[in-house]
Amino acid sequence: MQRHREQSRPVADDASAEQWLRARPVFDRANWEEWRRLAWEAIDAKQVAAAIACFVEVTRLAPHFVEAWLNLGALSSRRGDHAAAVEHYREGCAREPKNWAARMALVRALRAAGDRAAAVTECRTARTLDCTEVAFYQQLGNQLQELDQYDEAIACLQRAIDQSGRTAAIVSNLGIALFSRGDI
Repeated sequence: MQRHREQSRPVADDASAEQWLRARPVFDRANWEEWRRLAWEAIDAKQVAAAIACFVEVTRLAPHFVEAWLNLGALSSRRGDHAAAVEHYREGCAREPKNWAARMALVRALRAAGDRAAAVTECRTARTLDCTEVAFYQQLGNQLQELDQYDEAIACLQRAIDQSGRTAAIVSNLGIALFSRGDI
């Protein structure tokens, strides 16, 4: 097991992040789980650039670990780098196509990046998922409503209501979609 403090190439492209990483105790740089632990330590310390660098290492060492791609998307969004967020979420969706939370995160990132057409396309892809979770249909309906796709939003919200009963939040969102479409 290779345990050392330094490595030949910088991990982070940000000097403060690299400095933060070098100040960590010795750890196994070939172990993706240790990079993941460090990423969460960096988040706790509000070291976003260091956390991104750590999650990048996780994806390099364990590209199958979808959580890392999703965390990179979330951190990139937090920094306002919506293009990077979209790419990270796309990678997560490609690796776990049925992960509806990843798909909804991608839709939000696409909206933030100003790509409404791609966001609508992703929502339509999400509708083909074999999912039975109420939260999925509620979130999908809300995203479609924000994208002015009222018929599809209403169908999703109605499905959420049919599966869960008439919860106030879903009924309220359905009412807003019906109003926006001009039915009320």
